[in-house]
Amino acid sequence: MNARIFMRVLAVYYALALGVVWLAAPRSGLGHDHTANALFAARVLGADLVIIGIMNWLISSQPMALVRKAMWANVLMNLIPVALGTVNVINSSFGASGWVGVAAHAIPLAAILLYLTAARSARQPGARGAAGSRAEVRQTRAN
Repeated sequence: MNARIFMRVLAVYYALALGVVWLAAPRSGLGHDHTANALFAARVLGADLVIIGIMNWLISSQPMALVRKAMWANVLMNLIPVALGTVNVINSSFGASGWVGVAAHAIPLAAILLYLTAARSARQPGARGAAGSRAEVRQTRAN
């Protein structure tokens, strides 16, 4: 998959599947804590996720090197909630439903890491992409 398309898929996921859900239904991920402070924090998180989605969409049209660097920021954006959510579910600060939130960030985290690993191995010396193959064919024909 093209990096630009991948970033746009992430953008839509963050903005709609995570951000809009937290904005429209903040109680959906709060468990038993429905205080005004918790609702406010959930809506702020939703707004942040919508903004991150918009930023990813805008970054997707930039040069490929910048797109790959932005993916590393997305790794952190998902790694931190996965780590914190896991700790909070294990120590019973969150109920078992907290695993849904962990999974909501673990899935894109895994996808991004797989994508970056595949992209890195494709750029390694000795790895041949389509451009390298065409150059080899031209070199062979010239000889």
